[in-house]
Amino acid sequence: MGGFFISLGAAAAWGVADFYGAIETRRSNVYSVLAVTQPLGLVLSLILIAVIGGGEFQFDHFGWATLAGFVGLGGIAFYFTGMAAGTISVVAPVATLGVVVPVIFGILSGEVPSTVTMIGIVIGIGAIMFLSYEEDPEHKRGARRGLLYGALAGLGFGLFFVFFDLAEAREPGWAIVGSRLGGTLSIGLVLALTRTRPSPVRESAKWLLLIASMDVLANGLFGLATTQGPLPVVSVGASMYPIFVIALAHLTLGERLHRLQGLGGVLALAGSALIVLG
Repeated sequence: MGGFFISLGAAAAWGVADFYGAIETRRSNVYSVLAVTQPLGLVLSLILIAVIGGGEFQFDHFGWATLAGFVGLGGIAFYFTGMAAGTISVVAPVATLGVVVPVIFGILSGEVPSTVTMIGIVIGIGAIMFLSYEEDPEHKRGARRGLLYGALAGLGFGLFFVFFDLAEAREPGWAIVGSRLGGTLSIGLVLALTRTRPSPVRESAKWLLLIASMDVLANGLFGLATTQGPLPVVSVGASMYPIFVIALAHLTLGERLHRLQGLGGVLALAGSALIVLG
């Protein structure tokens, strides 16, 4: 049970990082947020392994972790953009359904999903239908766009899990550094190709530091949790991060969901948990 409670700590840290990432994206833009938080996260992760150690460095494992950072950056970008443009309490649980991606990867690798996993997938699909419900016609387009961004974010997160798993990070220190390096290189490449200049973020410096710190803390806690408990159990705990995002949106922004949307959020979390457990 110790690993599960540690993974809940990781979920809380991810929830804080995600919520304030969305808020800062609303204030400026996603490029400005990621251009600061990704390099800062890299620096913080290097400090982390200097303090606690990173284990044995293996180039191939580090390469998979770096690739995970590349695709994960795309997931984060869609996630922040979706929550900034739509209802945070809708986008957050949809993104958790990205756990379907590792399941598909497993099927293509010859694994047969369990009945529990298939039930979770069906529940997740039903959850999206409930979450897409919007009474106000003026907000329907925004709700659908939020769902699309949430789904794309989930795809990025799911690919991140696949590549991070291929890194076989029994000691996650260098894997965390690799993923932060991949994210930093990825946002740098995007800025160069689009010739985008991030807007000044001096007034948001403390919040960007909080986002980067919480992200690195969450990665560290999740890595620690996997050494204290079985992966399916700690994965369920870590996948509860939308609860903390939704709670912050409720307490800070006063967001309210329709009953059907609330039911969809619960089903999305339940479906994700069943997929992971299966």
